[in-house]
Amino acid sequence: MLSKQSVAAVALAALPCLGNAFSYPDCVNGPLAKNLVCNPQASDADRAAALVAAMNITEKLAQLVEYAIPFSHRNRC
Repeated sequence: MLSKQSVAAVALAALPCLGNAFSYPDCVNGPLAKNLVCNPQASDADRAAALVAAMNITEKLAQLVEYAIPFSHRNRC
């Protein structure tokens, strides 16, 4: 199992590439509004871990397949 720091690193690594393209999650009306991911006082690692914990296996696999940044393209955003 990955540590919270590893989960946070993976989840946050893509943020510079995304910029303002997404305003996810909707912490007011969305399904994660009461999840730790929407708590700005929580640590980045805890928020990332909460987001990953809220995902089902299909959602996690979709992230790996559809949104993974190939190693050869990292840091080219």
